[in-house]
Amino acid sequence: MACTFSERRIRVEARNDERQQVKTLAHELAHAMLHEHVENRALAELEAESVAFVVCANLGIASDDYSFGYVATWAGGGDEAIAAIKASGGRIQRAAEQILSTVEAASAFLAAWGRRYVQTSPTSPSWSTTTSSTPSTATESQTITG
Repeated sequence: MACTFSERRIRVEARNDERQQVKTLAHELAHAMLHEHVENRALAELEAESVAFVVCANLGIASDDYSFGYVATWAGGGDEAIAAIKASGGRIQRAAEQILSTVEAASAFLAAWGRRYVQTSPTSPSWSTTTSSTPSTATESQTITG
């Protein structure tokens, strides 16, 4: 699981449960959207996991068991974590809304056309997402433009 800016690539572990794959993809998309030039790793992880939590909650996927502990680990827990989330709330919400609107548009497209895949045209910037069974072996790839 990684967001690689130099390659404009997001990698998600294919052996994970599908719900975990969705959460991880949302987390890594948040990094792609918010953290190209990250200066504060703890804040970046707090924001990315918070975006993933909001996205998953809106999709009916419970991720709180993992997400709350992950955020607390990076933010220090307690009042410190709450303050950091409040300070980043707007960025978190905007990134989550952008991901969810893209999911909604893709779902509408699929429903209208009755297809099981989305083919996108290359625009800048584009990100490649890779699902793999090992960190170096890609088994499935899809381009997301945004």
